[in-house]
Amino acid sequence: MLDAKLQTYSILAQGAHVSSWYKPGGPKSLDKVVKAYITMALRQLGVANAG
Repeated sequence: MLDAKLQTYSILAQGAHVSSWYKPGGPKSLDKVVKAYITMALRQLGVANAG
């Protein structure tokens, strides 16, 4: 089983990193980025049928 603290750090880091590359009006809409990050976080946590 993976460490819950490391899982938390990973998800927070992914979210924080978005601000370094996301640009409004860029090739990816904010809604698509949010949906993708939510799906990745849920999969990382082992939530069934994430995405």
